[in-house]
Formats: sequence, C-alpha cells, structure tokens
Amino acid sequence: MKALISLSQIEIVAAGGFEKALFQPICGVPILTRIIENFVRKNAVSSIVIVHPPEVTGSWLTIRILESLITPVPIETVASEPPLSMAMLEENQAENFINVPWNLIEGISVYSPETAALAEMKLVRNSGKSNDGIFSRFNRRLCWSTVRLLARTHVKPNSVSFAGLLICILAAFGFSAGHWSAYVAGSLLFFIAGLCDEMDGMLARLTFRESAFGCWLESFTDYAGYLLVFAGMTAEDGVSGSSVPR
Repeated sequence: MKALISLSQIEIVAAGGFEKALFQPICGVPILTRIIENFVRKNAVSSIVIVHPPEVTGSWLTIRILESLITPVPIETVASEPPLSMAMLEENQAENFINVPWNLIEGISVYSPETAALAEMKLVRNSGKSNDGIFSRFNRRLCWSTVRLLARTHVKPNSVSFAGLLICILAAFGFSAGHWSAYVAGSLLFFIAGLCDEMDGMLARLTFRESAFGCWLESFTDYAGYLLVFAGMTAEDGVSGSSVPR
C-alpha cells in the first residue's frame, strides 16, 4: 500500500514558509516526518508519493525527509501545479493509494504556532496506554508538562529510565538513614522515580523511539528500584534494632 501526500499549496511557497511549515517540530519530530511515521507504522504503508509545487526541488525534499525519518521507506516526489488533477486522483485510488493530509496531527490541522501547541498538548495527553489504571493516569497527568519539554530536547527515553534508577538509589539511602526527615525524603524520591517510569514510555512513544531493549530496560529499572528501596528499609531496620538496649 502506498500513501499520497499533496503539498500543492502555492501560498506557502510564496510566503517563503514551505520548509518551516513542513518541518516544524511537533514534540521534537518534524511534522511531515511524524505524519509519515504514523502511517508507515499503523497502516503498513510501503512507500510514499509526495506531490509538491514545481518551485520546490524534489531531491531536496526527499533528502530533507530522509534526514529525520526513523523507519526507512521509499520516497517518490512528483512536481505538479495545484490543484491535483482528477485524473491523477482516480489513478492513485485505482492503485490502492491512501491520501494523507500533510499537516493533520491528532485531528488538528497544524498551520500556526498556536495550532502546533494544541497538537503537542493532545499528543502528550494521548501518549499513555489504553489499559492504564487510575494511578497511572494520575501520574501521567503530572508528567505532561515535563514530557513535552523533554520531547523538544535530545534526552532519550533510556536516559530517563536510568535517571529513575539513580533516584531510587537516593531513596534507598534515605530509607536507610533511620530518622523521620530521611523517610520523608526517601518517599518523595521514590514517588519521583515512579514518575520517571511513566515518562520514559511516554517519551518513547512520542518520539518513535520504542525498542525491545527500551522495554527490557524499563522493566529492569522498575524491579531494581523496588529491590533497592526494600534493601534500604531492611538496612534501616538493622540499624534501629542494633540500638535497642538489651
């Protein structure tokens, strides 16, 4: 199955905003890249045909897309004056094409900084899992702003997983300290580590960085974090028990 993306909006080129419009980042991923990635992953699209105005060089457009594309897919460019002819549309439909809007993100047509911000917010809010429980949904809501900021940086989901493990180590030291304020600090740190556990998956889905290793690492850091905290509590019990007079 092929996807057809029409970029025949002469007014965008005339305004000098063609590249900015097509490649503005939405949660760290250029908008056209995000459109293509979604259709390749969800609709089993095998190749992309992009119809563009003659003023735009097809080779430049192809190279620019492939620079940021995560899943390799053949790109074909066709220069055409707008509007796209009915004959071409009928031919495309006969060849089992999918017509893909180039700027539709989560049902929002992105054409300005305001609509881009709305699309980002909706993407972040929908970056959880359908089977999330009430506590996961609550925690993910707390993570929305942070995940949106992280998606705009070069921070990788695996780095967030390792950060959560490091915070669990600090929490374990807090629980092992043996006094009330350290217990409170350890509890807060362990809660923050739980938020990191939510954020790494959200960030991976938003930036198309899901991987088998990432899933394994997330599970490993989860269980390792629990063991570290339990070890800290056990160490605290040993310290408290040794101070009891006999």
